Amino acid sequence: DGIGTMHDFFLTERSMVIVLPSSDMEGSGESFFGRIRARPDKPMQVIIIDRESLEIKRRAELPSGYWFHGGNAWEENKVIHVDFVKSENLGAFFDDMPKMMCGENTDRVRNISVAAFLTIDLTTGRTNVTTRAESVEFPRIDPRFVAQRNRHVFYPTYVGRRSTEQFNSVMRVEPESGKSDMFTFSDDVRLEEHIVVAKPGSSKEGDGWLIGVGFDIERQHTFATVFDALNLSAGPVAIARLPYWMPQCFHGNFLNA
Repeated sequence: DGIGTMHDFFLTERSMVIVLPSSDMEGSGESFFGRIRARPDKPMQVIIIDRESLEIKRRAELPSGYWFHGGNAWEENKVIHVDFVKSENLGAFFDDMPKMMCGENTDRVRNISVAAFLTIDLTTGRTNVTTRAESVEFPRIDPRFVAQRNRHVFYPTYVGRRSTEQFNSVMRVEPESGKSDMFTFSDDVRLEEHIVVAKPGSSKEGDGWLIGVGFDIERQHTFATVFDALNLSAGPVAIARLPYWMPQCFHGNFLNA
C-alpha cells in the first residue's frame, strides 16, 4: 500500500535488486523529500528483477527498517548477497542532515545506522539479514568488483565516547570473516565518504588507495587523506590540508585522466 520510496538499488550479473524501505510518498505541494513519511508498521520489500527480460523473479519481505546507501550485490549458486547501511528510523535524514549541512553538531546516538548484510535464496525465497554494531554510512567497494563477489567494504565510522556521534574514522570490513581494519582521527574531525582508487596494473581487490575528505573543527580547515586501502590501521600515507574549510558534501568517484 502507498507509493514506496527508493534512493538506490543494486545490480548483480543477472539481476536487479530493489529494496524498498519502510516509508511512503504522501501529500502534495511539498518538496520531494518533504513528502517522505516513515512507516514503521510496514515491512521492507525486496524485489528481484531479471536484467534481460525485466521480469520479476522473486519478491520477499524483511523486518521494518530504512536505508539509503548500498555497497554492492553479487549472485552465486542462486543466492544473492547484498551489503547496505540500515537504520531503525529516519531521524538522521530529517533531523541530522539539515543540521550537518549547516555545520552544526548532531546527536546521532538515537539515529545509528549500521552495516547490514542481506542474503536472498532465489530457490526457496528465504532471506537473512545480519548487522554489525558500528555506526557507519556511505559504503564503498573497489569499483572494479561491482556486481561481482566482493571481499571488502569501506565505510566512514565513529569511535569515541562523545554524545555528538559523527564520523571520525575509516573502516574496512571483510563481510565473510567479520574482520575489520580501522584508523581513527581525533574527536574534532568529521569525515566524509571515502572512495577506492585502484593501483595501476593491479587486479587484486582492494589493492589501491582509499581517498577522502575531512574537516578539522579545531583548526577550522578541510583536508584530504590517502590511505593504503588494505592497511588502514597504518594511518594516512599522505594528507593535504587546505588553509580554509569547505562545506560537507556527499558521493564521489575517480576517473583516470
